[in-house]
Amino acid sequence: MQGLFTLDSVDPNIVFQAIEPSELDWNGSLHCYSRLPMRQLLRHVASNRGGLWWITEQTAENAVRPQVGDVLQHLRSHTPLSGDIVLIDALHWMVQHSGPAAVLDGLQELDSLARKVGFSLVFPVEPLAFEHRLWARIRALAPQYPLHGDGETVSTQSPSPMPSPPPLGGELDPSAEEEGESHSDDVGGHQDQPTVIHLVSLPRAGFSLGLLNKRMLQWKRMGFDLSALEPALSIKDMDQVYELYIQTERQITQAIDTLRLLEHHETLFTVTEKEIHSFRAMNLMDLDESMAFVNDAISTR
Repeated sequence: MQGLFTLDSVDPNIVFQAIEPSELDWNGSLHCYSRLPMRQLLRHVASNRGGLWWITEQTAENAVRPQVGDVLQHLRSHTPLSGDIVLIDALHWMVQHSGPAAVLDGLQELDSLARKVGFSLVFPVEPLAFEHRLWARIRALAPQYPLHGDGETVSTQSPSPMPSPPPLGGELDPSAEEEGESHSDDVGGHQDQPTVIHLVSLPRAGFSLGLLNKRMLQWKRMGFDLSALEPALSIKDMDQVYELYIQTERQITQAIDTLRLLEHHETLFTVTEKEIHSFRAMNLMDLDESMAFVNDAISTR
């Protein structure tokens, strides 16, 4: 098997199980370009399986920037062998940084390289994260990765409706939540769901990794994807850590504002529109685009 493929999940527990070759005599290597920091990536794949690289904007050993040109250049200089599997967990991020046209051109170059050498290249993705016309072109270049074992398959049809985002609440001070217990007021009787609320901003004075861990725990309980912030836990420069925290805080503030508008004006949106923009908000993707779409719909519909 060779060429480009997509896998409709970004959950590492699903991804690494899905791409594990079924052939007992497979002697190839697994090359991973992942958004996960190295210590987290090593929980899913052994370091002696092949090459492990971190897709990040940070400067670090084994780091590759999420630009399609950087990924292409790195892959050419570390070309896999025939029969190897390459995993690149950053397709949507590359679209954000390089633009759809550059990524589509890059995919064609990658496909040519993979077929010439004889390796497989797999992109874990969330289809809802992409504009539907772009997603159709990506899927044409990189079809669904064929799974193995007990007839397992991943649907290549439209994604099933995602769960509703957690209910929205007010504002919570960081001291209002202790370890293992949330004191957020229940909204709308959703006692089993976390509440999405604005949190009081943490100032630079007194900021520490301990406070960052607690804040990340609060955000994770709300359901937000913090992949971009997790590398901050391994950075020693606290000014740099705080800058990453502030960037994420701004994104989550914008995401919550978008979710509140979707909820308050839910009759103006189709089910698909609510699913797509709720998904993007919870995963901190294309927030400006979603906010612009929601505001435009509210003012014109």
